[in-house]
Amino acid sequence: MEVESTHYEVSVGNSLPNGEVEVVVAGQQFIVLVGTRSAAELAVPVIVEKEGREKPSTEIEVIYAPMPGRVVSVAVHVGEAVEIGQTLLVLEAMKMENEITAPKSGTVKDIHVSEGTNVSKNDPLVTLA
Repeated sequence: MEVESTHYEVSVGNSLPNGEVEVVVAGQQFIVLVGTRSAAELAVPVIVEKEGREKPSTEIEVIYAPMPGRVVSVAVHVGEAVEIGQTLLVLEAMKMENEITAPKSGTVKDIHVSEGTNVSKNDPLVTLA
């Protein structure tokens, strides 16, 4: 698709309930509600981005240790649904406890550490899908 001499890659994905459709524009995913204008407006399709709804993600994301430390506790289990900002585990570094939180909503696909595990910076901690 080209708009004012700028090229955009656009793909239309799965249809969702209530007339919603997944649309990806230039790598950014949107959930849109597709409807029509009144017959007086020639039934031209209307696309409105739904507000207040988190975009579903099918991407897998690995959360890595931001610093070396020791895992004090793991707050989730494999298969658990988590919300953005939810605590996944607590990592102790330099005598301070740091909550490692979910950067997105999803499902815990794998936990790479357990309580008491010593980790280095950039070691994998949790995988979300």
